[in-house]
Amino acid sequence: MKTTLITLGAIIALSTGLLAEATAPKGEASADMTKAAHKKADTTGKILTQSKDIFVANQANPKRRIPDEILAEADAVLIVRMTRGAIGIGAAEGEGIATKNNVDNWSPPAFYKVGSGSLGIQLAANQSDIVALFMNPKAADMLYKQKFQWGVGLNAEAGPVGGQVGLNTWQDADVLVYDTRKGLSVGVQISGGSLVYDKTLNDAEYDKEGITAKQILGSTVEMPKEAIALTDLLREYSFVNTQPENAKK
Repeated sequence: MKTTLITLGAIIALSTGLLAEATAPKGEASADMTKAAHKKADTTGKILTQSKDIFVANQANPKRRIPDEILAEADAVLIVRMTRGAIGIGAAEGEGIATKNNVDNWSPPAFYKVGSGSLGIQLAANQSDIVALFMNPKAADMLYKQKFQWGVGLNAEAGPVGGQVGLNTWQDADVLVYDTRKGLSVGVQISGGSLVYDKTLNDAEYDKEGITAKQILGSTVEMPKEAIALTDLLREYSFVNTQPENAKK
């Protein structure tokens, strides 16, 4: 009986110790998860602010400005910052957002990463900001994929500015690309890179595990406060400015 009692006591003590040991990491894990969530929120906020600044800078330059009527025709817009790495000449990686044109407003943004490759643009500097307009449903639907390769099934061209709108060269393009640093001096051949849906950032931003790009770009979620400034600007250029009463003469 004594042996049994000792054994039982040992089991109870061991169980208590294991319980305490198991409980502590859970608290630590919870704290780590909270820190990670805050870090992701900081990251998405930074990307949204960065995307707005890229668009504002581009539209402020007459030589690079995307014409309102072109923006109005776009089904979706992708804004990314590319950073050249040591992968190879022209190779770069980046991050950014895409938003879909719903005529009189723009959708909440979905977050993306640009993988190895450079959208076919040779980066003379270590950093370049790019605005890509997806001009038809076929092109915009590519944003619903978890990952797709640039240059596969999409015809991309440098986007027209100013007086070039009347030219017909851009009208057959699936994607119009604007390099906000170099404008039309850039030769555009989209190839060698990939656009990847950033599941981690999108899950964190919209607080929903497994949320899809289609749900976000389909406006089934609430607009993040940090994104309002950008989507309002897009609406101003693509919708408000193109109304007959506001059209520039």
